[in-house]
Amino acid sequence: MPQLSYVHGASDTPFIGDTIGVYFDRVAERFAGRDALIVRHQQIRWTYGELKERVDAFAAGL
Repeated sequence: MPQLSYVHGASDTPFIGDTIGVYFDRVAERFAGRDALIVRHQQIRWTYGELKERVDAFAAGL
């Protein structure tokens, strides 16, 4: 009999209640000056504020 890859059911952890985009905007605003993305081999270090700017620019081009 195959095993389930995960278990689902009731949880004490509440849902966020927002879309990923709305939640990301809130997090980016709250932590704008903190590191969000670090890629050592490409010498990239973006804060949440910088990442949000790039995400918004990319989304505007879609």
